Amino acid sequence: PVLSQDGTKVAFLSTAGGMGSDTLFVGAPDGSQAQPVLPAGMFPFVDAHFFTPDGQALIFSSASNAIPGSAAPSKPSQAAVWPFGVQPVSAHPQPSDWYEVTLADRQVRRLVSLQATNLFGAFSPDGKWIAFISQHGVYVMKPDGSGLTQIASLVGMNSVNWAP
Repeated sequence: PVLSQDGTKVAFLSTAGGMGSDTLFVGAPDGSQAQPVLPAGMFPFVDAHFFTPDGQALIFSSASNAIPGSAAPSKPSQAAVWPFGVQPVSAHPQPSDWYEVTLADRQVRRLVSLQATNLFGAFSPDGKWIAFISQHGVYVMKPDGSGLTQIASLVGMNSVNWAP
């Protein structure tokens, strides 16, 4: 879960309800009154979400080949189900891009086409830049996706933060 900067909203992922894919919710800080932000099945997975500084939108990563409105990935065939009903788990090493969804009208747009894995990002304290890491390196970009610049070829994983 991620709190908005003003502390009035929380965003979290859930697979609850058997929708077949990650669902991004926004609700009150205690998780109540949560509503889905993206239509079910719009993206095969959602990762690394964080609020814009004004709390009016969420930035998140998802598969590069995700086409808004496309169906969720299919479930494993019966042949893939292990004995006793146990199913193998899977990760999603598919290349990802950054997307933004506005909370008022639920409009989604791709910010940048990266085709990178393990994306994690954060806004600069002044809100003018997003820094992020991936398996390809460390980058910065403007909140609209412009100005994308790789600043290091270091492999990064799990988080990125701005130093004061």
